[in-house]
Amino acid sequence: MAFQAQMEGIQSLDDASGRVDQMVRGYSQFLKDEPVMRDILGSTQGDKKLQALDQKDSRTNGAMMFERMKPFVSQDDHKRLMAVLFLNAHLTGSLTRLAVMEDADMAESLI
Repeated sequence: MAFQAQMEGIQSLDDASGRVDQMVRGYSQFLKDEPVMRDILGSTQGDKKLQALDQKDSRTNGAMMFERMKPFVSQDDHKRLMAVLFLNAHLTGSLTRLAVMEDADMAESLI
């Protein structure tokens, strides 16, 4: 729900990009502050049912971002935008788990 609220009222692609950046940074900080959650989330990747739920969640989040960003993109690019947002949503968890295990400079570069 918080993710959806943060995507409300987007005014441009730059605005959307900034909000996504803020969310990734916030999620990274959450995982840094809560190592047990990081371990739990990482361990779910070994279970096929949990992987399927994660994929479904990524598709839902990607679709939600798409609905808010599509007005700023040519209709010819909608299919590509949807794929990019699905990929972004799905890889954010792996990215942030990796970033919190790196030194500050590398973590900043990754994020």
